[in-house]
Amino acid sequence: MNPGSPNVRAFLPILLIALLASCQESRSLSNGFRRVDCLVREDPGAGELTEVQSAPDWKPCAPRGMDSRFSGSTYWFRLRDPIEMQPLLIVLEWKVLWEVDMFRVSAKGETQRMQTGIRRVRSTWPMQIGDYPAFPIEARQGDTWYLRLYSGGVRLGFPISVLTREEFERRVELESAIEFGYAGILLPIVALAFLFAIGLRERVYAYYGLYLFFLWLNRNANYGNAFRLLYPDWPWVAEHIVLLTLGCTYVCSLLFFRKFTRLRELMPQADRVAIVLQYVAFLLIPLALTSAPRYLLARTYIFLYVVSILAFLFVIFFLVFRHNQKSLWLFAAGWTIFYLAAVPHILYLLGILSYSVPAAYGPALILPLEALLFAGSLFQRYRTILHEKEGLARQNAEILARMESFRHAGSRYARSRLAGIDVDAMLLRLNQIMEGEKVFREEGLTLGALAAQLGISTHEFSELLNSRLGLSFPQLLLNYRVGEAERLMKAHPEKTLIEVAFESGFNSKTAFNVGFKKLRGIAPSTMIREARSHFPGEENTAGTAAPIKGD
Repeated sequence: MNPGSPNVRAFLPILLIALLASCQESRSLSNGFRRVDCLVREDPGAGELTEVQSAPDWKPCAPRGMDSRFSGSTYWFRLRDPIEMQPLLIVLEWKVLWEVDMFRVSAKGETQRMQTGIRRVRSTWPMQIGDYPAFPIEARQGDTWYLRLYSGGVRLGFPISVLTREEFERRVELESAIEFGYAGILLPIVALAFLFAIGLRERVYAYYGLYLFFLWLNRNANYGNAFRLLYPDWPWVAEHIVLLTLGCTYVCSLLFFRKFTRLRELMPQADRVAIVLQYVAFLLIPLALTSAPRYLLARTYIFLYVVSILAFLFVIFFLVFRHNQKSLWLFAAGWTIFYLAAVPHILYLLGILSYSVPAAYGPALILPLEALLFAGSLFQRYRTILHEKEGLARQNAEILARMESFRHAGSRYARSRLAGIDVDAMLLRLNQIMEGEKVFREEGLTLGALAAQLGISTHEFSELLNSRLGLSFPQLLLNYRVGEAERLMKAHPEKTLIEVAFESGFNSKTAFNVGFKKLRGIAPSTMIREARSHFPGEENTAGTAAPIKGD
């Protein structure tokens, strides 16, 4: 992809808008008030002003924002003497906060309370024009404001700003533009993935569509955009949906990754590990709907994602360079970019990095580009599969044509044993066993063993080969083994001749040389030199074995 491509041009406006939003200057609490005090209470139920108003452990502080790591404590701020006398807004720049309360205590001791947060119905929020918890502050002589935060033990790291209403409205407009830009890119890709899944009957596209949908939903839930659009009157959903969609995203990513990379076929041990991780995630998903400690679930998911992303990258690059899977190049680029964005985000969640736009929103900012790269790799995979299917169809057609040529050629047998046997189906079944299971690579394969797999007797199988294909059993094995050797030399020219011989089913290099030259007319060393003279990435995708032919 180059900077002028349509996919990149579609992503650039979102990135530009996000950067503009991050560059907006705002006043912090310490710049908006002459006096700011802080208080922490480990008891999450410390929600009443009377319990803390006269506490002796208030300490002066000058916070630009929150930075609590994973904690179930309640945080208080006491604000006095606004610097500006015009009406202002205190804005907490993190949308998914459980409970946020603002108490205004007048000089006469009168108390006014305002509440916001995802545990409160949105219609009761004092400021409903934006998704950030915000409170209007009208300066009055002698008034004191108390700000209370509680968010159920999740990581709290975000700015707390003092804005005018106009500044707040401009920020809301920028946020809305970003939301619509995300939906305009991601949702069409999701719809296209499901259309491909239905049209091609390939589950990998459905897994990708589900992965991208749950990831988009999780990002919207995690950053608070979904609360306003989907469940403004359901605080319980808002409280549990982040970890729920995170688990669903993880499961779908594993399903998609295993299917897309053909992990079961190429790396069976790694596939078994991925299956175990799937079951672990399946067990964690229902816990998100319970009252289980959120910080434990969050840390568990962080660990799973760190381990999985590193494992994904290792597997992808191993398959790219070891098995020459060209369709994985864009996939590898997508995961690499996602990993580079995820590392600062994970360090931020663990409290190692402080708040910044790349640390807090990096994976979300890079998500559209990752989705486009994944979509491109899926298209590449589709073209590869289509080419392989065309090659297999040509092989089957050649087998059937050869079978048809022998149908009317008579029989060497005075009394045929093939009466009542569907010869066409039997020959196709034979080719499926040889091509799909590659039993010809077994050194001790016998006529009887192969006949048993077909469900016929050795005499019936021998007559089938001789009368319909004009081949003996050794000739049949030789055809398939030479075809496999030819494919290996073209796909992996770095292999030695003895490696090719053994992997193709030959028991010695001499038998390999004699058999190959007998069918192809040239020595295998000549063919492998020709293969090495071409680009090493060239791969024969037309199938494994050449068309069957006799001596």
